[in-house]
Amino acid sequence: MLLTPYLLFNGNCREAMTFYQTCLGGELTFQTVEDVPDEYQWPDTLNRMIMQTTLIKESFTLKASDLSYENTLVKGNAVTFMLNCATHEEVKSVMTKLLTGGVVIQDLNRTSDNAWLTSLMDRYGHYWTIFCHADGD
Repeated sequence: MLLTPYLLFNGNCREAMTFYQTCLGGELTFQTVEDVPDEYQWPDTLNRMIMQTTLIKESFTLKASDLSYENTLVKGNAVTFMLNCATHEEVKSVMTKLLTGGVVIQDLNRTSDNAWLTSLMDRYGHYWTIFCHADGD
């Protein structure tokens, strides 16, 4: 079994997922509504919306879409992405990138078990906890 996070956006899915690719790396693919076969009828106003996008890297898959039920998209902190990095430098690098337009929730500090840990909310309202158990300054 594999759990894959699936994010919903309101018209800015392409921008957000391109931002995540810049921060995390990986291969990004998009399918717009207009790419869907003709037997599925969608209003022309949705043609440029992202039906589904997938960001794949060795260790994760992240999916997203612009399509959600009207008035049901609610951002909150009930879900946090936990990103386990290999080095302290990787933590700092990813943190800096994700913080572009975002907000620090918890400063980067050592934990009681000597791991590095930080928490933030990115500019799209998604929460991230980034850590590593590697030594580093």
